[in-house]
Amino acid sequence: MIKRKLKITSPEDAMTLGQKMFEQAVIENHRKYSTKNPRIKVSSAKAKSRRCQDWTAAKISDLIGLPWGKDQPIEPRGMGQTGVDIRLDREALAKFPHSVECKWNEKWDVPGAIRQAKANQMSGTQWLLVMTKNQEIRGQSEKVVILDAEVFFQLLALIPGERKGL
Repeated sequence: MIKRKLKITSPEDAMTLGQKMFEQAVIENHRKYSTKNPRIKVSSAKAKSRRCQDWTAAKISDLIGLPWGKDQPIEPRGMGQTGVDIRLDREALAKFPHSVECKWNEKWDVPGAIRQAKANQMSGTQWLLVMTKNQEIRGQSEKVVILDAEVFFQLLALIPGERKGL
């Protein structure tokens, strides 16, 4: 807002002043609201991905009974390294034959994530994708696992009993 006194000598001066004030307000609002949702810092994005990898490694560890962590049979890959997101040694791969890719994004590019999971797939394994986003349900981020449909039905067939999947 312009706080100094201005001499307005004609209707054109008033119009020009009003137009300038309007333009200033538009610029101020643009600054105010365009920075409301700033882009996430790289360090924050990597921390989110690391949390997803740690969660996934812990779940795999619980499932197959091997420890996870640095220099363990199940190890989350360091940020910026190429390859699968969860590194499994031979014993772990024998019990859990999947190449795991983890994604924590607000906007999901499922086809792109699947392409990346397939590109990082190790021989003798199936690709598996773990995805999550910030939207929280009951205080926790909901994780979703995506895998090939044929693999899903093969896994489902391994469950004992007449009614599979219940």
